[in-house]
Amino acid sequence: MWECDYAREPVDYRLFWLKMLKKIWILPVSALAGFVLIGGVYYMSKLCFGNGRTYQAETMYYIDFTLDSAGDYTYLNQYTWGEVVKTDFFVDYLEEGFGGAVSRETIMEASYAGVESDVRYLYTRYKSRDREQALKGDKLLEEAVVAYGEAQKEFNSITVIKAATEAKDVSNIRLLTAAVLGACVGLFAAVVVLLVWETVDTSIYVPATLEKRYHVPALGAASMNEYEANCKAILGGFGKVCVVPGDESIDASEVKVYANPAAIPCANPIVDPREIEMLKDAECVAVAVKAGAHNGKRLERTLEELGRINAHVVAFVLVGEDEKLIKKYYSK
Repeated sequence: MWECDYAREPVDYRLFWLKMLKKIWILPVSALAGFVLIGGVYYMSKLCFGNGRTYQAETMYYIDFTLDSAGDYTYLNQYTWGEVVKTDFFVDYLEEGFGGAVSRETIMEASYAGVESDVRYLYTRYKSRDREQALKGDKLLEEAVVAYGEAQKEFNSITVIKAATEAKDVSNIRLLTAAVLGACVGLFAAVVVLLVWETVDTSIYVPATLEKRYHVPALGAASMNEYEANCKAILGGFGKVCVVPGDESIDASEVKVYANPAAIPCANPIVDPREIEMLKDAECVAVAVKAGAHNGKRLERTLEELGRINAHVVAFVLVGEDEKLIKKYYSK
């Protein structure tokens, strides 16, 4: 039985890289597809169906604290300011400032106040998906903070030292990063698919593969200079030569084989069992194999049938070959 473990077949690195060079266009196309696809999905999820862009305005204040009986500052810390800004004093002020157009829940979620290392410096921030609303919200917070400082005994005053002039985009939307990642994924996927495809590909591209895989001489291809001489050298000693197609895509009558007397074209015995008697009487059989046809298993079955009827397979003929690939493969 003819059988070949294609995954364990020794790698012909020269042929492998020549085939890879022919498919090199797949890599940039895959990278571009990944760039557009992943970038597009990210864009849609973030901007079209997600929260969209977020804008934030920020104001900085200086707090002049009063002194307690011990002569120390009375102050509000980071956590306390975060809670104070969500109290009714601030929320009511902003709700009225927006004219009721923004809900209390939205105001509480969008408002922030806090201090950093120096508790005398306060920051307020207001976030919104609308740039103008973010700036207006922070301006209202500014007014509310100043009013709060005047109303509370813990402060002598709260003064604005850096007012917000614009609302900045703080969306953290990394469209380019996502798109580049998509390109890398597309490129990696293309490389993996190409390598897997090469591993399982049963196609024949050059005559040398036929000889290595099936241990039967290859006459070559009609485009090769030595083809006619090979035909005469290998087939010249036989009287009745039959040409059998390795699969149904080949017309044996169109395969040019130099033999004397002329070679007899036959149908594949798997397709037309009536040819079996003709093949049994032939002195030798040349099997025509189509290049790049992914027909390894079909060829194996043909060889099994020829072996079953004791047909004498002496040579292979490669048809439909890629002349440029063969020339590069056999060049220096």
